[in-house]
Amino acid sequence: MEEILKILDDLIREDQIEEIRARHAAAWPGPHFVEETPYPPEGPGPVVHTDFEIQTVDGARLAEVTCAHGPTDVDDPARAVEGARADAMFFGSAWADIQTLLAVVDALRGRGTTDVQE
Repeated sequence: MEEILKILDDLIREDQIEEIRARHAAAWPGPHFVEETPYPPEGPGPVVHTDFEIQTVDGARLAEVTCAHGPTDVDDPARAVEGARADAMFFGSAWADIQTLLAVVDALRGRGTTDVQE
């Protein structure tokens, strides 16, 4: 266990962890989900723009990842949409992921655990 703590201390300082903990505490509590909306939502014509809204379970909109993928916007529209979707999912999962990682750090350092949402 001492070796694990040494590795942890070599990777990240205590003040860095506390800064992460403060940003996590200040953020809107998760879990969050991503709502995908293509435009135009109903014809005519092809979809040329997709929004990925990061929302709380209560429907509050926290952030948005926007992807313009019309024929004059990008060379590979499918790749652009998949990249924007992956980014939105990453951002939307970050609050819960960081909560879990902080709980792991606390457990390794013998400080008990943070509540982990499942």
